[in-house]
Amino acid sequence: MQIESTSAENEWKVWLTSDELDHLAEHAKERSPKHYATTLLGGRVGLRAGEIAAMRYDHLRDEDGHYRLRVPEESGKDTTGTGGKARDAWVPSDAERELLRIRFELDAKDDEPLLGVKQRRVRQMVGELGDELAEKTGNPDWSRLSSHDLRRYYAQTLLVRQDINPHVVMTVGGWSSLDALTPYLTRPTDEQIRDEMVSAGWD
Repeated sequence: MQIESTSAENEWKVWLTSDELDHLAEHAKERSPKHYATTLLGGRVGLRAGEIAAMRYDHLRDEDGHYRLRVPEESGKDTTGTGGKARDAWVPSDAERELLRIRFELDAKDDEPLLGVKQRRVRQMVGELGDELAEKTGNPDWSRLSSHDLRRYYAQTLLVRQDINPHVVMTVGGWSSLDALTPYLTRPTDEQIRDEMVSAGWD
């Protein structure tokens, strides 16, 4: 986990490793279906907090055995202006199976928001998970976790860990320009830092 301060007081950027995202998801799964769905939709699908709150199961569709999630214009974000922007987010098949299971567990209707919560509650749930993991692990950095850090993990994983074409990431993630992706492209992962320092004999 890497921590980066911001210009705002008491606000941080948290850069998670893959193992830490898995740890978070496992804890969220034990916590509640809604906490777990929030983690999946943020960390694996790349949704913003408002998009998570608005997500309905009938937004999911199967295209040739691969799943897409339609983010409607009214809940999507257009970073070039003030309006909304629709997009089709990519959903890994294992995440889709978990979301289907959660849909039945919550007895949610397909045409209603899956979680039945507001954007503020989505952010609160991520904060709760972070505070609980800080206490559980003894690592206070977990308490700085925000919902945007899940999307941050998503972007860094696709761009750096998986080396996916930035234009593809822009399209599925809802970024309006390559400049918006630069912070994720230029930030080395914990794994890269470790490998570079060890290969340099600086261990």
